[in-house]
Amino acid sequence: GVAMFDCVKVQAMSLLWTLTFPISVLVCLAFWTLINPLWDLKMPPGFVLITEHFINMLIFIAEFLANRNVFYLKHGIILYIYAFLYTIWSLIHFVAKVGVAPAMACHDYPLDECPIYPVLDWHHPGRTIIVVLGVTLATLILQLLIWRCTHKRDQRFFGSGARALMDPEI
Repeated sequence: GVAMFDCVKVQAMSLLWTLTFPISVLVCLAFWTLINPLWDLKMPPGFVLITEHFINMLIFIAEFLANRNVFYLKHGIILYIYAFLYTIWSLIHFVAKVGVAPAMACHDYPLDECPIYPVLDWHHPGRTIIVVLGVTLATLILQLLIWRCTHKRDQRFFGSGARALMDPEI
């Protein structure tokens, strides 16, 4: 009944949190280092750009610090599934010559061959695979860091044994 539906909602929220929190950090790091590096800005940092690629991450970090959202390492697989599907989509985008909108035109290829992001340019598969593997490693490190911070946060606010007693699935 209602209790089962509430349980499903909580599980869905937990999985979405496990997906969106690390993605917000990864998007921020990738954007300001790979796509629009701080040391070589190609796009001026306006309100929307800063909100999408920095403020969003800060809001997630504030949420993490203010609440007791769980973060299970075993649920981290959802992030890899999402990344895998996104990588496959970028490959389909390349093969099907979907291209980009004229406002996002690249200078190296015809409009229908422009990659979604310059770092996912399948015209250069070796370089793109290195980026994908690097982001995969960064994702693993980030998930371990978030998991460790979750554990430390809960120890600080609820005592050293509270997390283990309340949540043995860490």
